Amino acid sequence: MLESRAASSSVDPDMAKILVERAEKAEALVTTLKEELAESENVQSKLNLKIERMQSQIDKLKGVKQVRSGPVCPYDVNIKQEDDTMSNLLSNDDQRAETEIFPSPPFLTPSHSSSPSIPLRRSKRKEGPVPSLEHVALKKIKVSKPGGDRTKYRMSDLSGLEKLVVKDAQALVGIFVATEDAYPELSGRKDKLAKESWTKVSTKRQLQLEFTITAANLITLGSTRMRNRVKCAARSLVQTLYSITKNSPKLQTRKQVEKLLGRYNYIYKDPVKRTGIYRHPSIQTIINMTWFRNAADDGPTNAEFSDGGDGIPLSTIALTLAAIHCALDEWITGEREDVEFRNHVYQKHYTKHLDSLNELEEHTVEENIIPRLRKHWLKTALNFARAPELSMVPTGHPNTHLTTTDLEAAKSEWKDIDLDEDDI
Repeated sequence: MLESRAASSSVDPDMAKILVERAEKAEALVTTLKEELAESENVQSKLNLKIERMQSQIDKLKGVKQVRSGPVCPYDVNIKQEDDTMSNLLSNDDQRAETEIFPSPPFLTPSHSSSPSIPLRRSKRKEGPVPSLEHVALKKIKVSKPGGDRTKYRMSDLSGLEKLVVKDAQALVGIFVATEDAYPELSGRKDKLAKESWTKVSTKRQLQLEFTITAANLITLGSTRMRNRVKCAARSLVQTLYSITKNSPKLQTRKQVEKLLGRYNYIYKDPVKRTGIYRHPSIQTIINMTWFRNAADDGPTNAEFSDGGDGIPLSTIALTLAAIHCALDEWITGEREDVEFRNHVYQKHYTKHLDSLNELEEHTVEENIIPRLRKHWLKTALNFARAPELSMVPTGHPNTHLTTTDLEAAKSEWKDIDLDEDDI
């Protein structure tokens, strides 16, 4: 009996050997896993160190202006932007004094604004008449400088009410740039325009807010944005409107663009024959897509675009033509390359176009070419926007590019033209 139990309790040698081998393999596997775990922890430690370094670089780069080769051109250029994305950085190159006093200039007219109305929370303030804003002190706000000597201005540095006023003032500046002076920075009107816009919006909303250097510099961004808005529309349209194809040989495209740019041939309905002056469809199309996309757009809601019933302002046409010139310049090599709508480059084209428009108007008084064109541009744009038609009441430059032959040819050509029948 005892022998039977001893035999049953003994382990088969082969089985024991198998168990020992399995135990050794398991131990080796555990050792391998421990080594891999240690290596993984080492890799994770290195990754964490890299992440910390990258985050440190990101923190240093925050707020630094990113230079782009050209504006991002979504077709809908009125995309809503969040407050903190408006942190475009400007330099205070002229090193203003700590406090500057600007005499109050005349208000911008008329009182229309392209900014949508936003309900305001009534601020806690003493009741009484709105104080006079004849003089507003500009107090410089010291902003931290992550690097360099350039002062940075951000929308996030302003209070909620200040942001609201700045946005409305930027819209007023944009309308001014589109209809009166496309380059207030170069004509010395930038600071005055910022002050005018701030004062008008503050008075309209019955707000008593201090006009700071930060607000002044952010307001002037409205001019750059408006110019880029026109340029974006031109960039998206010139390829189709001037029959420029990507698949064409570079040499062919380059010659085509050179001919369009030569003597500003792109202003003609037929650039080759130079007939149909200021009647190329690109002019009307860009006007429509920039300011008259719908009845609530800037054109139908701001009387400046009708110029007292005389039609689209000549400044608006000159800016449109300068934007077309820049968009064509992007194809000058035979393939499209970004070209910035730089002030010092394209302001001269803007001025030449404006002078030529004025010269043509003076030289063709009897034919009434320019007044008819202006009213036709406005009427067509309002129809495109499906907006009510506004009441339209009638009312030798060395820097121009039109020769005497061009002027006489325009007079002859326009004698029998009826814009209601012969559409641009």
